[in-house]
Amino acid sequence: MKNVIWSPSSWALWKTCPEKYRLKKFERWSDPYRKTDKTLAKLAVPGLVVDKIMKYWLYRNDPDDIDFFDHLTFAMFWESVIDAKKPFWSSDAELEVVWDETWQGLQNAVKLLRSLDLHKYHTFPQVWFHEKLTEGVEITGAPDLMLRNKETGECLIIDFKNSHSRNNRLTGQRLYLYLMGLEKATGEEFSKVGYLYFNPRINGWHWYNVYDSHKEALTRKLEAATQDVLDRKFEYKWNAFSCSRF
Repeated sequence: MKNVIWSPSSWALWKTCPEKYRLKKFERWSDPYRKTDKTLAKLAVPGLVVDKIMKYWLYRNDPDDIDFFDHLTFAMFWESVIDAKKPFWSSDAELEVVWDETWQGLQNAVKLLRSLDLHKYHTFPQVWFHEKLTEGVEITGAPDLMLRNKETGECLIIDFKNSHSRNNRLTGQRLYLYLMGLEKATGEEFSKVGYLYFNPRINGWHWYNVYDSHKEALTRKLEAATQDVLDRKFEYKWNAFSCSRF
């Protein structure tokens, strides 16, 4: 293998524990019960429902069409996710709580996104890229949304997240990986990147300004991690606090 391909998820896995990265990427091991765990499946339902509806709405390219977000549309996307994930609900009351939270999360996502005044932007949902960053390092991914200002040409990258607490908020490295990939893929200039947190518990924006020093630091880390992967060094030195050291 000459190159190592990093996505936001694989980079997050490496930072958590290189040994876990080895097991998943090289041994191709996965938890045999994870896909059949119906209790775990229900945790993914709110994020999947909101994500699917928002993408469909954005592809329609009509930010004023808020009537699109009615209960009938919501129920249609909800049922499609439920059919796919088949979660186990401990009671009707639990199902109702998750339904209400998901519905409120959708309203939050729409409100936050429309607060940017989408009429000022060209919208590009899920712009996929696969680019060579440096020798041996490739990056790939598809952020939820890219916006380009119609007058200034400046661009934003936005990723939708359903974090349940402030302690679970993501770092900016995921967004910077998107940023570097889309810079190469599109040639656009980006002014800032951010997460749209739509969960009712912590809904709001979390923006990061774009700095060359941050991009350079992440590039160095990716190069070092790539060399370790090529040398088959999956050492806990990358994160001694979370690495399981299998």
